[in-house]
Amino acid sequence: MYFPSRDVGYAVGGPEWTADSGQAFIYKTSDGGETWTELTNHPLLDPETPPKGFLSGVDCKDTMTCWAVGRWGTILRTTNGGISWGKMPRGTDLDGNPYGGFLHSVRWTGSGNTVLVGTTSNFIFRSTDGVYFNPVQVSNSFVVRDFECPTPLICYAAAKGRLYTTTNGGASWGLKKWYDPANPYSEPRADRYAYDLSFLDVNTGWIIATLEDAPAGVPPSTILKVTNATATYPTFEQQAAVPVMLERLQMVDANIGYAIGWGGSVYKTADGQTWERIEGPPTTANLMSLFVFGENDMWVGDDQGHIWHYSGPPPTPTPTPTATPTSTPTVTPTPTDTPTPTDTPTPTPTPTPTDTPTPTSTPTPTPDLTYFPVLLRGFPATP
Repeated sequence: MYFPSRDVGYAVGGPEWTADSGQAFIYKTSDGGETWTELTNHPLLDPETPPKGFLSGVDCKDTMTCWAVGRWGTILRTTNGGISWGKMPRGTDLDGNPYGGFLHSVRWTGSGNTVLVGTTSNFIFRSTDGVYFNPVQVSNSFVVRDFECPTPLICYAAAKGRLYTTTNGGASWGLKKWYDPANPYSEPRADRYAYDLSFLDVNTGWIIATLEDAPAGVPPSTILKVTNATATYPTFEQQAAVPVMLERLQMVDANIGYAIGWGGSVYKTADGQTWERIEGPPTTANLMSLFVFGENDMWVGDDQGHIWHYSGPPPTPTPTPTATPTSTPTVTPTPTDTPTPTDTPTPTPTPTPTDTPTPTSTPTPTPDLTYFPVLLRGFPATP
C-alpha cells in the first residue's frame, strides 16, 4: 500500500504465495481512503494469464506513475493514474535467462525513472527508464523484501543478517552485517531476515529483523536501530524483542514510529527507543501493509481484505464538576407582645448537601474501518 499524496493511494494483493487459484488485484482511492475502487484494466486479469497470482508491492513516482510487482517476475506500470497498466518486459537473471520467480518489493529512488525491484536471487533488478529492468549482482541469494532511499543515490535493501547498500542509485551494491561473525547466533542473529526498513536520513534507520521459524524461547521478531549507516561499520542496536511476527515498520520522525504484525498486533515508540504494544484494529488477522502520515494517522492492511484507518485515541474528557447545593437559611420568627409567650418555633432542618457524582470517562471508539473484498499480500488466514 502506498499513498503518493494525501488523497491518492494504491493497494495491491492477491492469494498468498502458494495458492492454487485466484487473481492479483489493484485498488485505488482518490478521496483519502474513504472509498476504494478496483482497477481492472491490467494484464493480470487477461484470460490468458495463469489464473493465480499475487502482487506483493507497489510504489509511485507521483499520483500518475506507479509500479507494482509480484509473482512470476511480474512488473506492472501505470502512467495515467491507474486507468491502464502495462506489463514490463521480463527481466533476466545474471546468466541471461528470463526470471520468472518471486518479486517482493519495489522502490522509486527519487530520481528520473530509476526503479529498484527485490528478487529471491543473487541480484536486484534496476531500471533507469521505468520499463526495462536489468539484474545488478549482490552478495548471496537473499529475499529483498524492502528498499529505502533516503536520497536518490543512497539506498538500502533488506537482506538476511545484513543490509545491502548503494551510493550510486543501485548501479552497484555492497553489504553491511549487523551480526557478530564470531557469534552469529547472539542477538541480533545472523539468520534473521530484514522484513522492513525505515530510514529518516542516510545514517539513521530502523529494521524489523524476523526469524520465521524461531525456536522455543527465541522471539520471532526484533526491532533494530542503525546509526552511522554510511560508515564502514555501522552501529546496530536491538531495541525490542517482540513475541509476534512483525511485517512492517515506519518512523514518523526520530521519536514516533509504528510497527505491525500478525494477530492484529500494533507497536508504537514515542521516544525512538522503547516500543510498546498499543490497541490495534479489532481483528486477529495478520497485518501486512502500512502507510503512516503522522502520529495517530496511519493506514493498515490485513490478509483478510480489510484496510483500517487509525486515528488514535480521543483526548481524555475533562470532567465537569456538579454544583454542590447551597442550604437555604431558616428565618427566625419575631416574638409578639402577649402576656403569654408564644411557643418557640421548631427550626427548619438544614438540607444535607448531595455528593457530587464521579464523572464517567467516554470509552475509546473503535478505529475507523474501510473494507474491500481483496486479499492483501499475506499468509494463510487467521481464524
